Amino acid sequence: MDDKSINCSMFVTDEKIQTALKAILSEFYSFEIDSILRNRSEALEYLTKHKSPILILDLEMHEILNLIQKPPYVVGVGTVNGYKKIKDCLGQGFSDFIFLPIEKDNVQNVMSKILNIYGYLLSLTEHNSQVHELPASYNEDRIAFQTDKDFIFIQDKKNGYCRLFCDEILFAQSVGNEMRVVLEKGSPVYDKKNLKNFVKQLPANKFLKINRSTVVNCQKINRIDKKMVTIKNQCFKVTRTFYKGFLLFFDHSR
Repeated sequence: MDDKSINCSMFVTDEKIQTALKAILSEFYSFEIDSILRNRSEALEYLTKHKSPILILDLEMHEILNLIQKPPYVVGVGTVNGYKKIKDCLGQGFSDFIFLPIEKDNVQNVMSKILNIYGYLLSLTEHNSQVHELPASYNEDRIAFQTDKDFIFIQDKKNGYCRLFCDEILFAQSVGNEMRVVLEKGSPVYDKKNLKNFVKQLPANKFLKINRSTVVNCQKINRIDKKMVTIKNQCFKVTRTFYKGFLLFFDHSR
């Protein structure tokens, strides 16, 4: 993909849902929202003239697919009840669904599936010809969700989605089914996701998972003593599973 973003068009009538989707997708440079369509006539005019690879479409507006050339990937947003309804939607041209209420994990999983398909098909055209017998291959690291931004959005249980600058984060630890994020200044904040999905949105050149429940901002480490790291007088153990990756990170950082 040569680090290019994939264009998405969005036609979702509910402004709150639209805002939540924009906030989640804005964290990743893998996608670029090239148009926000607000009504049926605007959507018809735009989608007839422009060909975005991905259309995020309100399920209530499904009939528009009969009037345009369908994009390669159509992601439905809304509620689908029953097997027959899902089957009908797939028959209309929907590739996948983001169900309500909007959950970041759900959006990320859906879009990541599209990225994997997109990347695989691209690898076929880039690296294979009719005379090749070698199996197609592609680098998953190139098509995974990545961010090079200075901030992330977290879903705080009190304030909804809020922006958090990465340089303000000291470390984060899983607490039950959510993340406790400790900041350089101010009180900790909580994000409604598990550690695995929280780590995915952090810049990989700054943050590192050091045990099953902790990810640290390596730029904030004050001391490394064998398998212990210290951040602002708080000590954390680097467990055996993560120690090799920990050493490699600092070897590459020198």
